[in-house]
Amino acid sequence: MTTPAVAPPAVARAAVGVVTAPAATAHPATAHAATRAVLCVFVAATFANAALLFLVEPLFSKLVLPVLGGSSAVWTTCMLFYQGVLLAGYAYAHLGARWLGPRRHGALHLALVAASCAALPVALARGWSPPAAGTPVLWLLGLLTVSLGAPFFCLSAGAPLLQRWFAATDHPARHDPYFLYAASNAGSLLALLAYPTLVEPRIAVHAQSRAWSVAYLALGVGLACCAAVVWTARGAAGRPAAADAPAITWRRRGRWLALSAVPSSLLLGVTTHLSTDVAPVPLLWVVPLALYLVTFIWAFARPGRASTQAAARLQTLLVVPLLFVSALALQVPILPALVWHLLAFFVTALVCHVRLAADRPEVGALTAYYVWMSAGGVLGGVVNALVAPAVFAGVYEYPLAMVAGLGLARATLPAAGRLTSWGQDSGVAAGLGLVAWVAGRSVLAHPAIGLRLGAFLLVSVAALGLLALGERPRRFALGAGAVALGFALAHAGVDGVELRARSFYGAYEVRRVATADATFQLLVHGTTVHGAQNVAPARAREPLTYYARSGAVGDLFAALPPRVTGGRVGVVGLGTGSLACYARPGSRWTFFEIDPLIVQIARGSGAFSYLQRCTPHAAVVLGDARVALSRVAPGTFDLLLLDAFTSDAVPTHLLTTEAFRQYARVLAPGGVLAVHVSNKYLALDRVVAGAADALGWTALTRTSTPDAAAQRGWVQEARWIAIARQPGDEGTLASRPGWAALRAAPVAWRDDFANVLAVFRGARRPRDGGGPDR
Repeated sequence: MTTPAVAPPAVARAAVGVVTAPAATAHPATAHAATRAVLCVFVAATFANAALLFLVEPLFSKLVLPVLGGSSAVWTTCMLFYQGVLLAGYAYAHLGARWLGPRRHGALHLALVAASCAALPVALARGWSPPAAGTPVLWLLGLLTVSLGAPFFCLSAGAPLLQRWFAATDHPARHDPYFLYAASNAGSLLALLAYPTLVEPRIAVHAQSRAWSVAYLALGVGLACCAAVVWTARGAAGRPAAADAPAITWRRRGRWLALSAVPSSLLLGVTTHLSTDVAPVPLLWVVPLALYLVTFIWAFARPGRASTQAAARLQTLLVVPLLFVSALALQVPILPALVWHLLAFFVTALVCHVRLAADRPEVGALTAYYVWMSAGGVLGGVVNALVAPAVFAGVYEYPLAMVAGLGLARATLPAAGRLTSWGQDSGVAAGLGLVAWVAGRSVLAHPAIGLRLGAFLLVSVAALGLLALGERPRRFALGAGAVALGFALAHAGVDGVELRARSFYGAYEVRRVATADATFQLLVHGTTVHGAQNVAPARAREPLTYYARSGAVGDLFAALPPRVTGGRVGVVGLGTGSLACYARPGSRWTFFEIDPLIVQIARGSGAFSYLQRCTPHAAVVLGDARVALSRVAPGTFDLLLLDAFTSDAVPTHLLTTEAFRQYARVLAPGGVLAVHVSNKYLALDRVVAGAADALGWTALTRTSTPDAAAQRGWVQEARWIAIARQPGDEGTLASRPGWAALRAAPVAWRDDFANVLAVFRGARRPRDGGGPDR
């Protein structure tokens, strides 16, 4: 995410209208071809600069995702880099305009653009391998700097720099150059929406990189034309690049920082929350980022106290109940939850950006204003990408940003001027939090009320009570946060969560759930259960969830030849280690797991005992599976099981044709590959069918649907596909009930091209095509 360039209200008009309006209005007699040409060159350069900036962000993130297993934290870390470089670009544009003047600054910038072309085409720098253990945040930031830093820095400076250059030309509109930001906003938003819908589904990554590099070279030509206009302008050498900036207080700078940091943090927080805890839908990150851009455009085009007050009141009605519902872990249907979270984010960001636009300085301090705005974006990114994973066990930065947004937004209300001390406000908030905790403990644990009804009553009463407190923004925000914390602590006493832990790759919970017949330990990531174990010692070796003996996995180990199931077995994805209890005497098992925290939970936390009980001597290899398998000798495994998930989705790079060729390389003659493709949103069987066709292998599939009794015992629906080189390698699997030849329409994914939209549920496919919900 980058902080987009925005236009002040006098000039934030429709793009077509503003291209010619300034010159014609100010000096109608001079609206000749040369004047129009100058305007067109600057508008085109501004549009292209912004579009390239927002196209390279998802492009490079897509390049690096496979190396780190597809974690949402990869996108968050990339955003931190983009925000940091944007801040550096804005600072460079600000200082260059002041110190060098337009002509010398133009020459310097063209030299930097020319030098940055050495980094083309866009690609991952060679020789960089992620660390096998520990967080790869610093490694990823270094990779981004080496691979993309130079061209991205030049693009980051483009919007304020081109505006300053235009102010130094002889164009009649030079005294009011802010209309160029309308073109910048249009380029940003169009590029963002075009990438997942038009570019990614149709163009391979290497072709995207080449096309982007060509466009970057073309932008360099456009920038040279803009600089030439400045160099030939009458009096440009003596015209100051910026008027003397008015004095800006530190209090005002702090306000700019806060009003930009909170929406930035909210953007990353809501993206992480929605893509893991609500609906792990691919490409969902596009929607919050697009809404974020829209709030900038709307806020700077339509400032005004009335609209701010209306939005602040709407934000209160959305955010306060949402905070309480989240604290009590109430289950909301997916579609309403998505709409609710996105609308709350949009309104909060809009109110902050409206206040930011209303507080903009005069033109002389414009570049400084954007520097502080960008610094706020970086601050939000640092909190989410660096601080929160190190400090919090869950995605708590998201509700904290909502609380901060409440305080900032309610400061715009008419009664917000009432001054109260921090001590008074903190005391009121602490009292409210204590009351919420006591009420929550009493209501949630009451057998006659029940968890759902009790939570609903708590949310309703707390929301109404909080609204009755008045309009004091700080007291209201602290009170809302304290009540949410009280509810969360009360719910923690009844929700059975025994462990919360977080790594770069995800936030996990270990829950204890009791039924009428047994007690189970569950490993949960977001909305997805990744494994369960019966705590009774007599039944602790029984694989559950997607690995039950009555399901597809049980069939695999019963029907495949003994030389396969009793030989050398490799498993991509550890989870709770459920599959380990299919081990047979004399077999050798190796697990490949990218997240060290999962290894700790499965082996060292005491929460699950599959590994200790069933395969105590199994090897666990840390790191991305494809990187690790590339070091394995050919023909190492007789059976390879692919069971890697990030929340609900298999990382894309593990399903490409190149990945399946790698699996084929490490399989011994007569070996079998089994792939877990359960997914709520994607028909991954089509991708596996495409890979099987490319290899010329046969594929069998089964969807195992447990009955009600099995579901109470934490046996869940699952779909597995078994792939073998030759018919007969799969033993008697084809004759077992439920197994049939895979007939899904094939979709081939490659390392440089994966059309996720083609396999969304509802896309055209054969009648037997869909996999089960997971």
